[in-house]
Amino acid sequence: MNSISPQMLRSASGAVALVTSSGFKEDGGPGRPVSLKRLLEIVLRWRWVFIGGVAGGAALAVFVTLLMPRQYTSTERLLISRETAQVVNVGAISRDVSIGDQEFYQTQYGLMRTQALAERVARDIGAIDDPAFFKMFGKSDVFEATAGASNHAQRAEAAGLILLAHVVVAPTHGSSLVDVAATTGVERDRWARGAR
Repeated sequence: MNSISPQMLRSASGAVALVTSSGFKEDGGPGRPVSLKRLLEIVLRWRWVFIGGVAGGAALAVFVTLLMPRQYTSTERLLISRETAQVVNVGAISRDVSIGDQEFYQTQYGLMRTQALAERVARDIGAIDDPAFFKMFGKSDVFEATAGASNHAQRAEAAGLILLAHVVVAPTHGSSLVDVAATTGVERDRWARGAR
């Protein structure tokens, strides 16, 4: 017989475990609800597994951090001034920030991100003819492909693109200050170079 009649349930003594509507047994058996005390017991029982997991994760994080190439960032804060030199002192004249001023600052920020300025900076710092500059950014093949005086303009363009990829222009909100940050990295074969 596969079914239980209500009479059979009434005739049975208190040996039948009743199930509440939440699905947990009232007698506190294996299906009992998980409480804070129960969680604490589980954590204490498996404490070495938890401690080992945290220590292993920390050791892995340190190991991965040590293997990552070093990056160096230099930040310079610039003041963009719309004012020209005052020959005559007119007194304390306050000027309201208007939409034209915001357009002026946005134009200045855009000019700082142009290819022409990046190429000019690359020329000024001598990066165009320096193979170490291209090697530092992992672009040695670009320098070798554009070697020679006839490809000077192509090297200047490549150096400008490298600088633009590693320079961030970040205006300071509500002011005429702007932060220009350049990030460089050490070449990936630094261990091999150090061993020679």
